[in-house]
Amino acid sequence: MKKTFTVIISCLLLCAMLIPFVGCVKEATNAENESTSSQGGIESDSGSSDTESTSNSDSSDSENDEKNDPQPEMLMRSYDFSKSTEGFKLLGRMEKTSDGVTCDLTATGIEFSGYMSGKVIVALSCTADTYFTVYIDGVRSEERLFANSSTKNIVVADFEEGGEHTIRLVKQSEAQRSLCVLKKVVFYGYLNEAPEDRNTYIEIIGDSITCGYGNLWSQGAPGDAASALYEDGTQAFPFLTAEALGADCSVVGCSGVGIDKGWTAFSESDFYSQWCRYRNTNNPYDFGSARVPDLVIINLGTNDASRGSTEEGFKEKAKQLIEYIRKSYGKDVPIVYTYGMMGSARSEWMIPLLESMGGENAGLYYVPLNYNQSGGGGHPTAEAHEFATELLVDFITSKGILKK
Repeated sequence: MKKTFTVIISCLLLCAMLIPFVGCVKEATNAENESTSSQGGIESDSGSSDTESTSNSDSSDSENDEKNDPQPEMLMRSYDFSKSTEGFKLLGRMEKTSDGVTCDLTATGIEFSGYMSGKVIVALSCTADTYFTVYIDGVRSEERLFANSSTKNIVVADFEEGGEHTIRLVKQSEAQRSLCVLKKVVFYGYLNEAPEDRNTYIEIIGDSITCGYGNLWSQGAPGDAASALYEDGTQAFPFLTAEALGADCSVVGCSGVGIDKGWTAFSESDFYSQWCRYRNTNNPYDFGSARVPDLVIINLGTNDASRGSTEEGFKEKAKQLIEYIRKSYGKDVPIVYTYGMMGSARSEWMIPLLESMGGENAGLYYVPLNYNQSGGGGHPTAEAHEFATELLVDFITSKGILKK
């Protein structure tokens, strides 16, 4: 009995000694669990628990911040022409306005390059039906872009993947069809410096043939053969000649105009001296700050023939126009007079006039072009313009007119 009592007392003493130790173990276990909950329960962006050292955690956070930040090229950017045209190359006669830059004359437009992703949008305003050609990375798009008085934006390109691109937007329609202002260019990415000027610059002065009037029309085509739908100045010989020679160009053309008499209330000299007579009849073009052309091409006389100009009046106005060009750009600028696509009635007056002014020795040239009246309104077709381009390019290169 005494032995049993001793055993019981010993067990009670042992339990008393173990109670504090169990409490300590329980507290330690709870603390460890709390620590695990506060750290291991928050996952990093990679999906793993953030249980590394403090220095590794800071490095990981920095890398994740860089991944989450929007890349510079993916920002939506808007380039407002009313404020600046920096980074954009302006094509032809384009004047700054309070809204943007004018894009009135045939073959006026813009060229720019940069990193682009998604849609590239041009905000603009046009007074009537207007068509544009787009070149993407030097390749002409098959689709014509259309705008009218209710159009606010046109999509000039849409890139599925971001990358470096160059875009050239060129107006097909002449000023007599519509007046246009380019306001903004908007896209995801960034703009590079403006594309450099080409080594050669050509200015072309002329009438409806110069503007490509009716060149897209063919027999049986629906609608008005003389409408803007069937005119494409980028498929007319002036623009095509510049392209073939790798030159920039300015096309100062107007349907119905003549050297002396035409279907307009003004002569070519009146039209040529203004930025755009259809926008403002008294806004002289700034020849002083204009780029000096390496060659000037004149294509006039068809309307003079149809309107019955006299030999004396025609020769006098033609001489004045040539003298005005050389006064504006310098006495040595070469001038090539082209004629014949809708008749050659005034060649008998023009050829002797050029010879009397010094002819080829004075940098004054004459070249006949191919006759064709199968397009809209009895004008040359696009195919005829291509052939005229070949004739003109061959003439210019064979004569060594362009020194560059």
